[in-house]
Amino acid sequence: ESSEAPVQYVLTISNAIGTAVETKYIDFEPKSSAITIRKKDIKERAFHIDDISTIGSGDSGQNVSDLIKKRNAKDPIVCIAASESIFIVARQSGLIMQFLLPAVTLDQKYSIIVRPQSIALNCNSTKLSVLDISGILKIIELTKRGGVGNSYAMTGLVGKSNSTETRVNIVEDICSFNDLQIKVAALDDIIRDPDTQSKSCIIQLETKSLRDTRNILSQVGLTDAINFVENNPHPRLWRLIADGALEALDFTTAQKAFLKCLDYSGLQFIKKIQKLNDTKKQRAEILSYFGQFEAAEKIYMEIDRKDLAIDLRVRLGDWFRVVQLIKSGGGGDDKLLDRSWKEIGDYYYDRQRWSQAVTYYEQGRNSEQLLECYYILEDYENLEKQIRLLGENIPLLKNIASKFLSVGMCDQSVAALIQAGDVKTAVDICVELNQWNTAVELAEIHKFREIEALLSKYAKYLINNGKKLEAVELYKKANYCQKSSRLLFELAEEAGKSGKNPLLVKKMYVLAALEVERYHQISRSKGIAGNATSALDGLIAEDSKNIMETRFLDNAWRGAEAYHFYLLAQRQYYSGNSEAAVRT
Repeated sequence: ESSEAPVQYVLTISNAIGTAVETKYIDFEPKSSAITIRKKDIKERAFHIDDISTIGSGDSGQNVSDLIKKRNAKDPIVCIAASESIFIVARQSGLIMQFLLPAVTLDQKYSIIVRPQSIALNCNSTKLSVLDISGILKIIELTKRGGVGNSYAMTGLVGKSNSTETRVNIVEDICSFNDLQIKVAALDDIIRDPDTQSKSCIIQLETKSLRDTRNILSQVGLTDAINFVENNPHPRLWRLIADGALEALDFTTAQKAFLKCLDYSGLQFIKKIQKLNDTKKQRAEILSYFGQFEAAEKIYMEIDRKDLAIDLRVRLGDWFRVVQLIKSGGGGDDKLLDRSWKEIGDYYYDRQRWSQAVTYYEQGRNSEQLLECYYILEDYENLEKQIRLLGENIPLLKNIASKFLSVGMCDQSVAALIQAGDVKTAVDICVELNQWNTAVELAEIHKFREIEALLSKYAKYLINNGKKLEAVELYKKANYCQKSSRLLFELAEEAGKSGKNPLLVKKMYVLAALEVERYHQISRSKGIAGNATSALDGLIAEDSKNIMETRFLDNAWRGAEAYHFYLLAQRQYYSGNSEAAVRT
């Protein structure tokens, strides 16, 4: 149905390979359709089924929009069928109308008691099958003008020309009739207990001609069977002849039979086996063509061609048997064995049996799928072991890192990335998981160029979360002595103003002063060791960089000295030495 307004419907005609060859938009909903073998001309004609006088009168028909506005049919159409010469319309009352094509003139009428459900014409338009709503199949012999149509009911009847086979009473429901075989199903039994059904609920019935052809092939011979099929031609019977000819290694007859039934793949198979120079190999290929794989493999083993037996199992996808044949010796190689282990692992992987898949992936050394199984099973210990087993700069290491990252395992993810040589991503992961300490260590070890920005970001994060001491430790590790000492001075000032233990405040000032001293030492050591001129240059460079902070750096010990003398004065005063306390 098209999405356009007003509502339209699309009719598409496709060829045998599914390619659309013609498309038509219509303004009404189609209920039934039929198609003939070939197109003679292109005409569109529309009639109301109750206007018999108009149909076939030579009128070109009416507009569909006008017909839709007309009254509804008193006896609606339920199904239709068509051939090159006949158009059949079945109506709800059981009336069946036969029109001649291309004139579309009413030629005959037939009547059945029960409402038709489905109708179909035979290949030469001489018989019409009618399946009614009660499940009874009727065959109507069609006649031309002046003739009388005879019909007979059956529950299971197959006929050819003017003769019919013996009636077969079928209590099951007919599913399909194809290639001279009727498939029936015991729907009552299936519906009664749908969970415990077996194949016995589906029955295949063969027509007499199919049974006779089998009997002639098995009991008389191929020549008589060919004569019988030539007198009773059908593609299914010719396929039987082709199968019999292949069993007899009569490729000429088989080729002729495949041509009769238009089996292109069968012709290609004959060309393939004719190239083989050994009748036993030909027979083995024919057995595999018939699906008798065990017998085909047995022939290959008898002629000491285990490689062909392995190739047969590879084509079948029977990888369990491929492994058995390779391990027994005499065929295959390590590459094929690894592929077999992988295919077996894939078999269990597709069925979500991860533990069993791991076993076969390990044997096949399939690291990629093995990682997936470990991840699904949450076996992170074995997943971590793969990092050491894979070696360096392997692309799979990044895959492992992403898996550990998804579950928040920073150390393992970083280890995988470091082994893969991707330090930047490892640092980024540490930042993402708030593992700043690890990020700083990595940046220092691998001389990461963006370490300053990273440190600033981490320090800001720590300070905003009230972790100034951790920020001091961070700056100290990174040799950012100025920043660490300034933070310590701030902490000491805050502690002094809040009235905390003076001894603690003194220690903070001492730590800050020590960081300043370390800053001076690092700045001076940038020159070449033992070179006085370079050391002097280091001091000059230090002074030029810190003009704004000279007072702060030169008076680093002032706070520590103040609290030291304050504590000393208190101790002297409370010990009774007031004069010394005043002097201090």
